[in-house]
Amino acid sequence: MDDKIANGLWGLEECEWSAVGSEGQSGELLSIWRKGVIVPYFSFKSKGFLGINASWKDINCYFVNVYSSCSLIEKRVLWNDLLEWKRKLPRGEWIVGGDFNSIRVAEERKGCGQSNRVDLEEFAKFIELMEVVDLPVIGNMFTWVNSNGKARRNRDISDHRPVWVKTSKLDWGPKPFKVFHCWYEHEDFLKFVKQEWEAFSVTGSSAFVLKEKLKLLRNRLRWWHKHVFGWLDLKDEEEVDELNGLEEEAVDSTTQLSHEIQARRREVQANIWRDLRFKEKEVGEIRKEVKEYFEKRFNKDDSPRPRLVGIEFNRLSVIESAELEEEFSMEEIREVVFSCEGDRSPGPDGFNLEFIKRSW
Repeated sequence: MDDKIANGLWGLEECEWSAVGSEGQSGELLSIWRKGVIVPYFSFKSKGFLGINASWKDINCYFVNVYSSCSLIEKRVLWNDLLEWKRKLPRGEWIVGGDFNSIRVAEERKGCGQSNRVDLEEFAKFIELMEVVDLPVIGNMFTWVNSNGKARRNRDISDHRPVWVKTSKLDWGPKPFKVFHCWYEHEDFLKFVKQEWEAFSVTGSSAFVLKEKLKLLRNRLRWWHKHVFGWLDLKDEEEVDELNGLEEEAVDSTTQLSHEIQARRREVQANIWRDLRFKEKEVGEIRKEVKEYFEKRFNKDDSPRPRLVGIEFNRLSVIESAELEEEFSMEEIREVVFSCEGDRSPGPDGFNLEFIKRSW
């Protein structure tokens, strides 16, 4: 690669570029930008990606060009390398695009046979740990079509078809907190929760103390997830080999029930977004429709209701009424909590009952 080739591809002479040479049958990676629009500082690269650290509109940015192998083992190495780079580089905005040769949900690919569930789950986890957003696409849904017209890949950003990424200031509101089941497998997780909980100093009523300590714990768990938990299962080469050995077994062991639950969940999500016409509206309109959607379902119904006149009901005695007003004992609270399913939807604080039971 030289200036003549880069200028010819760009169509103008006022451009700058960075490239990574090909390895074997894999193609060369080339990133080109208009000179003066961004101010490049340095490049970083590994097998399968090329990153540029640059200033754009006084914002520190990292532009990463990806061309991933189809091998799950090599994908894991690429994902881990990118996560390591993000951990050690100064804070900034990350724009990661290219050909990942992976999909986040099965519906993004058609005509290519059954999708690898392990690949889907780990790619989704990589997106989450990178703290990036899988951008919604407008226009053509599939960015690559096989010669026979049957196999298609739905990828928001790909080098198979030109993609224009449009930037705008959109306020989606705060990102919700959630507890991950994989945290429980880390030997230091519950120790960390106990240590942080006991270290918090909050005064006030019991309800206020509980609310504030849960708020503080959420922030500490976000930090722990990013800096301690991370991508530990990919840091050890032996664990990577073990995961590969169990890959087919994990796919075969998936129950029909779990597939039905996942399919139903995707169907419900698709229906909600379709009703909101997500791809045709701005964020403000979407937030307004979400609010109206739930207001319509939870507003009081003013239709006439039957009246119970002339009917005598059994009444509680004075002693029974007093018992209802007694404070709950710790044993009663524990019995109720541990009798509930742990995986039910969490409340607004993001903590489900499984977390409460494990941290009791």
